[in-house]
Amino acid sequence: MLFGYTASRDRHPLVAVAMVVPIAVLFGLIFGGWQEVTSQASFIARVMGR
Repeated sequence: MLFGYTASRDRHPLVAVAMVVPIAVLFGLIFGGWQEVTSQASFIARVMGR
């Protein structure tokens, strides 16, 4: 439970992606890891495309 919100076990994968992508972009900007961000994003896209 975080900030009075209990996470649902039935969260749609796109909701999880929408929550993670802004953080990944921020870390990419801060640490200069665009290559890693793009490789992880393409991996996730391939996994979700199955």
